[in-house]
Amino acid sequence: MKSESVSDLKRILQCVVTTVGSFESIERPIKSCEDLFVHMIVKLLDPRSRRDWEDLVGGTSEPASYDEVKEFLEKRLQTLEALHPQKAEATTSKTGDNSARTARSHHAQKQEAKRGRCSLCREDHFLMLCKRFQEQSAADRKKHVETNHLCLNCLGKHKVRSPMTISALILPRLTVYTGATIVRQEPWSHLHGLELADPEFQATDPVDILLGADVYAAILDSGVIKGNSREPMAQRTSLGWILSGAIEALNNHEATHSHSCTLDKTLVSLVKRLWEQEKAPRVPVPLTADELRCEDLFSQTHSRDENGRYIVRLPLNDDELDLSGTRTAAGRLLSYMEKRFARDVQLQTLYRDFMREYEDLRHMSPIDAREPTTNGRLCFLPHYGVLKDADGKVKLRVVFNGSSTSPGGTSLNSKLHIGQNLLPALPDILTRWRRHKHAMATDIEKILRAIPCHPFPASARDGRGDRYPLGAAVLRCNVYVDDILMGADTLTEARDLQLQVIQICKAGGFPLKKWSATDPELLEDIPAADKLRSDLRAWEPHESHSMLGLRWHPGVDLFSFSTREIKPQPTTMRTVLSITAQLYDPLGWLAPVVVRAKILIQSVLLQGLDWDTPLTPRDSELWANLKADVPNIERVRVPRWICHQPEDAIELHGFADASERAFAAVLYIRVIGLDGQSKVFMIAAKSKVAPVKQVSLPRLELCAAALLSTLVSHHRTIIEQQITGIHFWSYSTVILSWIRSYSSRWKTYVANRVAEVQRNVPDACWHYTPGDDNPADCASRGLSPSELVQHELWWKGPTWLTTTSGPWPAGPALDLSTEEERRTASHVTTRQRRDESVVLTRFSSLHRLLRVSAWCRRWLRQPITRGSTLTADELQTAEETWIRTSQTWGFPDELAAVTNGKELSRRSPLLKLSPFVDAKGILRIGGRLRNASLPYDEKRPAILPSESHLTRLIMEAGHRRTLHGGVQSTLGLLRQRFWIPRGRTRVKEIIHRCVTCL
Repeated sequence: MKSESVSDLKRILQCVVTTVGSFESIERPIKSCEDLFVHMIVKLLDPRSRRDWEDLVGGTSEPASYDEVKEFLEKRLQTLEALHPQKAEATTSKTGDNSARTARSHHAQKQEAKRGRCSLCREDHFLMLCKRFQEQSAADRKKHVETNHLCLNCLGKHKVRSPMTISALILPRLTVYTGATIVRQEPWSHLHGLELADPEFQATDPVDILLGADVYAAILDSGVIKGNSREPMAQRTSLGWILSGAIEALNNHEATHSHSCTLDKTLVSLVKRLWEQEKAPRVPVPLTADELRCEDLFSQTHSRDENGRYIVRLPLNDDELDLSGTRTAAGRLLSYMEKRFARDVQLQTLYRDFMREYEDLRHMSPIDAREPTTNGRLCFLPHYGVLKDADGKVKLRVVFNGSSTSPGGTSLNSKLHIGQNLLPALPDILTRWRRHKHAMATDIEKILRAIPCHPFPASARDGRGDRYPLGAAVLRCNVYVDDILMGADTLTEARDLQLQVIQICKAGGFPLKKWSATDPELLEDIPAADKLRSDLRAWEPHESHSMLGLRWHPGVDLFSFSTREIKPQPTTMRTVLSITAQLYDPLGWLAPVVVRAKILIQSVLLQGLDWDTPLTPRDSELWANLKADVPNIERVRVPRWICHQPEDAIELHGFADASERAFAAVLYIRVIGLDGQSKVFMIAAKSKVAPVKQVSLPRLELCAAALLSTLVSHHRTIIEQQITGIHFWSYSTVILSWIRSYSSRWKTYVANRVAEVQRNVPDACWHYTPGDDNPADCASRGLSPSELVQHELWWKGPTWLTTTSGPWPAGPALDLSTEEERRTASHVTTRQRRDESVVLTRFSSLHRLLRVSAWCRRWLRQPITRGSTLTADELQTAEETWIRTSQTWGFPDELAAVTNGKELSRRSPLLKLSPFVDAKGILRIGGRLRNASLPYDEKRPAILPSESHLTRLIMEAGHRRTLHGGVQSTLGLLRQRFWIPRGRTRVKEIIHRCVTCL
């Protein structure tokens, strides 16, 4: 016991009485060891109880008896029960307004004459404490227990014929509940005479156990006694009668806590799209086992009807699927949508038209769930509508939720194989589209409803890829979900391509709608209903439509950006991230603007602000200026066509730069015509904020170079044209010297990134560019939207790229002051110590080791005669042999030096011991004790290696000889014959591992 506790003292007293009774039952009373038994009992008590006990017995010299300590424990228990606190400690919690809330508990009290708890003498004590019971013989005590149906283990009154097994969780604290307020003093008449499970239910004892509903149901017995409406009810249980019901209370305050967790799905999707733009270009990866199974299932089960339309099956991974339980969630969502229809007539009209069209197109049909054709395999898909304002029109998008779960937690989506992502990267589609002079775009009508998985690979495999090679190539690489982007260098080629794409899609049952093109001639043969605009007039310069997240102006063949209206909101981390994520920029053309917002986001995150905590005044001002300028992004115009003809030469020019806050890379394409004129267009850019950990500026510049090499390595395969040269530009002469050297020369950080650059684009030429001519500087430091609109350096690169005459910038001498990053080679020479004798390590006792060794030496000299014994000299010789062996293993250099008369090494641990080798070849300590009147072994102790197995055996033997003495006594005995380096530490380890000393 660490402190006074009623429950702990009861437990100790019960254990003491039980132990004494057990000894007496086997006719071994504790009188012979009574003083030791009393001492062990007192050691279990808390300090206060031990002090009171010493005060009680301190006046006599006679040892205390068992009866005295038992009487003391009983009185002590009664005292603690009487002094137990009458109030439970209230728990308070501070809320946001600093008001304290107090949790109070109430109980009812019943006052009546206490019935005796002892079944023998009917006194107010437990049977195990009854003196009459203790004075009886074991046979009489057993007979009394059986007659009264008591428990043979604890002498309690619970039923022993109804055992049960329960599981319990042990916690440091169960509940703060304790009885606190006594309201009723008079007894309840209907409870008179009942044996309650807790006769002292009005006491303030803490709760020791909580019973679960399963255990509670198991202990209930038949029998209920009720009083009036304001009196508790009694229920019979295996533990006795328990009380429950309403009582009068002085206070009836209840602490109520309500917690709400919501998911901002819009913000989550926006941030996810923002991080996807930050990812490196996608690289092919091997198919997973699930993807292979899904592809095999499609190949084996897909078919085509008489009209050529594909028919596929859901790639189920469970043939025994039963999702009939999803009807509850579907019905609940349908009721919610019907309530919305009552409030929104426009939504109701659009929804009704959508469902009618769905049924007219035979995308759905009525079914009776009781028909045998369903085989009980039903899945109810909840659906809801989302209104979206697109191009000035309100459009309805109906979402079918396949992730809705049944009561068992299973959904349709969770039971489908996950197939390979067949969609090409969206930035790659836009980059390929920019190669063609004549561009077209179209949309596959209702592709997601016509077929649930991508059919184009099958379309190319069924023979149409050979008949329509141009169209098949477009459908393999230039389709994103239902958008098809294509083009050609001449109108004739464009018409042929258009016809082939139409034929392939028509054969598969995929009609093409919403046609648009840069040239009106390409739309002459397209029906008016299939065009994006039904009229025949040309597109005006200001007219545009959405194209893979951007705005495309077919009339002038330019890209632009759209922004959402920014509503007044508090300046918090949530609003900054939400508005930044709305700037959709798949190719990084807005990197100078986005990087400013990302730097601000990083700064706020480092401050540790919560999502809805206002920013600091400085950050708020920076964000306000940037947010006010965001609408100017809509003024940005980017040419779609890069003015490339088949006979033109192409060069790729990449620029890398870094600042203390971010690093960036930007890629341009330089088209050189037959007349020598050059045109430069931006292809893509990427920017990243600097790591939180402090990194030197040259290393950040190297990170920018690695980012540039990854960007160029990917886009050179997308352009699909012969490239005559790849040139990289940087302002840092340090990284130029790193990249032009072998990567193995530098430290790990630099070496890894240099190797990455050299591996990604091995044929690139690196050049120096002045800082003012480096467009990547714009993306590493940031620009405002208004500055970005007409920033010539950013959109077209340095002016000297477009000039036909004049050399490119000549760089200064490379900075060779990079010794801090140069890899240093360190060589360490070590000598491997041979293993210690295998024979020695087989023994765990010094006594046995010496005797076995002595017997072996005698056997080598002469046959062993029966009845002979070992002599002291033989044991001494065996010990000396093992000492020499151990010293040869532990001190080979020292033995060689001393034997040959040389000086010891300055690093030798024996240098200060003046060692010498005696006549028996044992290494001993020298010094000034040679004339002392001491035994030879004590004047010249043998030196033992501290790590040797022999040393451990000698230490263990010495520890046993001192009767498991402490460190000082064991070490003193050992030093009479041996000197062990670090001996005190080794002795402590031996004693710590000694089982006897534990």
